[in-house]
Amino acid sequence: MENIYSAYTKKVNNETLYFVKKYTSYTDIEGSPQILSEYAMHSRFLKACSIAQIFDKTIIEQLANQVHLSPVPEKGKVISFNPSKHNGHSFLRNTQHFLSKLRLAGFN
Repeated sequence: MENIYSAYTKKVNNETLYFVKKYTSYTDIEGSPQILSEYAMHSRFLKACSIAQIFDKTIIEQLANQVHLSPVPEKGKVISFNPSKHNGHSFLRNTQHFLSKLRLAGFN
């Protein structure tokens, strides 16, 4: 048994769609036809490969070359950060600030 992969693009409504096909060929039996086992269509190439159950990186790179895509980039590194606290307008804080200024001014 051998798997054969193919990929091509097609423009539909001014949108490029990626078609990915996976055929199974039984090489032990002479004259047996290739059987379409997986098929996918999507506007994103990697999503089409995922729908067609193709996860091997070397095969994905070969298919990317068939549709003239640049090499598939590795996933980016995610850097998490904690944003600083927002010192927004708190009614309680502003009221206390106002009262403390009144005390400083001599109004008790």
